[in-house]
Amino acid sequence: MTLNRIDENTIALEEVDPFCADLLEQIVPNADPGDDPAARNRIYSSPTHGADPEADDEWKEYVEPELRILFRDALEVVRSDLENLSPPEPALVRHLHLPLDHLEAWIHALNQARLVLSTRFQFGEHEMERLVPTGANDRSLALLRVHLYGALQEYFLQQLD
Repeated sequence: MTLNRIDENTIALEEVDPFCADLLEQIVPNADPGDDPAARNRIYSSPTHGADPEADDEWKEYVEPELRILFRDALEVVRSDLENLSPPEPALVRHLHLPLDHLEAWIHALNQARLVLSTRFQFGEHEMERLVPTGANDRSLALLRVHLYGALQEYFLQQLD
């Protein structure tokens, strides 16, 4: 997969092979904390982590609902954009053009997916520092997603600067 700035308003993900297309299509499901309390707490963590119950209650009442809306809306932008991922037939590689004004939503969605995956698989600092996951299992694939999503975040942030 290659990333290119086509013009001042468009980013292109080109030469997206089937494996990378699958990883991209998993952003939205990976970002869903579902009923996992640890993942939900990671995404919607309070600022004081229980040290100041009053501040935590205010956070839950005033900030958390806005975060939920922000994350929901970001995921909807990504879901909608991914519907434009060119079909794999007849070519094996696919392409996706993203409007520059969608990048902030993508950054939020990618971050949320990384947080959920990191929490679900309990990745430690040592694992997060490894450039290439080892093994061929769900945990290694999740770590690969975390790294890919982080690389996309970094690229998108650079494009917004």
